[in-house]
Amino acid sequence: MFSSLQRGSLWAALILVIGSLLSMLVVGWLTWQQALHNESRVFQRQLEGRAQALTQRVDRFRTLPEVLALDNELRAALQRPLSPEDVDALNRKLERANGATRSSTLTLINLDGIAIAASNWRAPRNNVGENYSYRPYVQDALTQGSGRFYGIGTTTGEPGYFLSQAIYDNEGTIIGLIAIKIALQELER
Repeated sequence: MFSSLQRGSLWAALILVIGSLLSMLVVGWLTWQQALHNESRVFQRQLEGRAQALTQRVDRFRTLPEVLALDNELRAALQRPLSPEDVDALNRKLERANGATRSSTLTLINLDGIAIAASNWRAPRNNVGENYSYRPYVQDALTQGSGRFYGIGTTTGEPGYFLSQAIYDNEGTIIGLIAIKIALQELER
C-alpha cells in the first residue's frame, strides 16, 4: 500500500507535526508562566504600597493614647466619682483631641471596662456608658499596659484598628485606659 519511502516521509511528517505541537505547548506554558510572574510582581508592589499606607496611618496615631494617658485631667477623672458636668468637660476634651488628629474615636475607659467619656459623645450611637471589658484591646491594656486590635466597632458597627494605653496613678497602679479607634474605610476602598 505505502512504499517504504512514503512510510518514511509519513513518519517524518508525523514527527514534525508532533514536535511542532510540543514546541507550541512549551512556548505557551513558558509565556503563561512569565505572565503570571509579571502579574505577581505588579500585585506585590501594590500590596507593599497599601501596607505602607496602612502602617503610616496607624503610626500617625500610635503615640496619641500614650500622650493622653499622661494627661492629669484624665487621670483624675478615673479616681473619683464624676458629675454630669465633669463628663461633659471630658467629652469635649476628647472631642477636641480627636478633631486635631482626625481619628475615628477616643474613649476614656475605667477599670470595669465602662466608657466614661468619648469623643463621639454627640453621635446618636456614642461610646459613653458602653461596656468594653470583653474587648481584647481593653483587656490587654488593663493587664499588660497597652493593647491593639482590628475589629468591628460594637457601637458603630464600623471596622477599625483599636489602640489602647493604660492610665496609671501616682503609685504606678493601672486605674483605667484611653483607647483610640482608627477608621480605615479610606484604605479599605
